[in-house]
Amino acid sequence: MQNIFALRFLPLIAAVFTASPVLADQVLSLKYANPATEVVIVYDKKAETRIPMNKLVALKATVKSNEELSLTSFDAVMPEHKHGMLTKAVVKKLPKNAYEISGIKLHMPGRWVILVNLADKKGKVYTLTENYVAY
Repeated sequence: MQNIFALRFLPLIAAVFTASPVLADQVLSLKYANPATEVVIVYDKKAETRIPMNKLVALKATVKSNEELSLTSFDAVMPEHKHGMLTKAVVKKLPKNAYEISGIKLHMPGRWVILVNLADKKGKVYTLTENYVAY
């Protein structure tokens, strides 16, 4: 399974959307009315169906939107423990609205909140959030 989670939001609203916790190997999706934007993030390792715990990994992301948006940052935090990752994720732009996000290490089991920031050409930032359960 390639798709780890999908995040959707309405770019005209600068708000944070959160879904219920689900297992990490399921596809997640938040759907909103047109004009909608979708960010699909995958962990593309044939032997793995989940983001492995306590291992430094890179993810691939694709931004599909009616508006010109760039993926500017990725982070993951554990709200119940009041901490984030021990590493800093680095976002690298690839061709055709694709991105590589490296430096991701989920070092503990439990609920993580994934935070993805997108920015438009004027610098307005949209934050997308999604729950992810690591085990």
